[in-house]
Amino acid sequence: MLDFRRPAQRIAAIIIVTFCMTVIPAQAEDPYLVRDIWTGPENSYLTQLYAVDDLVFFRATNGTDGLELYRSNGSASGTIQIEDLRPGSTGSNPSTFCDLPGHLLFTASDGVDSGLWRSDGTPESITLIKGDFIISGGRMERMGNHVYFPASVVGASGGDTELWRSDGTLVGTERVKDINPGNVASDPEYMVAVGSTLYFAAYDTTHGTELWSSDGTEIGTVVFDINDGGPSSSPSELTRIGDRLFLMANNGVDGAELWVVDAGSASMIDICSGSCSGGAGGITEVGDLAYFRSLGDGTTGPELWRSNGTQAGTWMVKDINPWGDSMNNVNSEIIAASELIFFSADNGINGFELWRSDGTEAGTTMAYNFHTTGNGYPSLFTRIGDVLLFSAGNLDYGYELWGLNLCLFCDGFEEGDTLAWTIVMP
Repeated sequence: MLDFRRPAQRIAAIIIVTFCMTVIPAQAEDPYLVRDIWTGPENSYLTQLYAVDDLVFFRATNGTDGLELYRSNGSASGTIQIEDLRPGSTGSNPSTFCDLPGHLLFTASDGVDSGLWRSDGTPESITLIKGDFIISGGRMERMGNHVYFPASVVGASGGDTELWRSDGTLVGTERVKDINPGNVASDPEYMVAVGSTLYFAAYDTTHGTELWSSDGTEIGTVVFDINDGGPSSSPSELTRIGDRLFLMANNGVDGAELWVVDAGSASMIDICSGSCSGGAGGITEVGDLAYFRSLGDGTTGPELWRSNGTQAGTWMVKDINPWGDSMNNVNSEIIAASELIFFSADNGINGFELWRSDGTEAGTTMAYNFHTTGNGYPSLFTRIGDVLLFSAGNLDYGYELWGLNLCLFCDGFEEGDTLAWTIVMP
């Protein structure tokens, strides 16, 4: 019996799905695999999807080589393992992807060196930038000609996890600042660049875990203390919305709420009045608006909300599940595409399935029910060109990588238009 509880481990192959404005004959909807990475019914354990221009990079296994670096342009011939960096079943386990002009940066281990690597997508281009190097936190962020990340040097004195950056070369890979001096890590995380300023959460013994900003220099890396003094404001969900920063933080008085940093000034949007926490998870940019999940005033479960960065301009889009929680922090990712958002939600009837919204209550509807007797769990949303890629599961295929042709929504999607799911041969 298929196990649909762990979608990240149930992905086996790449599929492109087309959408049409009219019903396609049944025979045209028969599925065709673009590529079966691990031949047969086994899962290829495809994760870490990262789009760069018209390619998507990811890690997967063919059942022989372990988890290695792959790329795809959506066709069978264009879906390849770039290199077997660590021969054998262990695999190099590439992760933490980020792009610089002409290169993908990632972490991996070839069995000798574990550290930061780069590739232009060809086998001969894979190069070790810095070995004996541990990048933690699962995320790198590009600002200008550098990527920023939390890292430590193996065995080095004072080698705790601090803020580092790299331009893709050994000499250009350096620590920005020892935020928490000594051998206690500051553990920078949730990094996001807004213009020429990098924002992130970090810990020091004076301020606790607070919001920090950096211009890429040691002297220009400073604390932005939301909860003044020692108690932590525990900032998270940092997201760039235009030229502003949206995040969730707790000032010690009003609970965990939505905050906006604009031109160096921070303001709070009090979704749940008083000391209760409205929260703001999965913050996503759609034009100059932020979409996110929130508990609201406590009378609903986590639901879809939107905000323009003001108290008056923040409200719940729709109570999708009147009987419980429609969204959570495990199965409810949000992505913007063609002036719409796509996300995973549970209406209390169909389980976690693919939903779409134009920001109105009437325009927030389930887009597709993948699993008619359980949860489809759409997740791992990413985009290349006009195709939205994501993982979803059903009884026929388990969890696979699906695609949505976003051109369907270029001139709006009207009631009565039909979604015809067809897996297209390359």
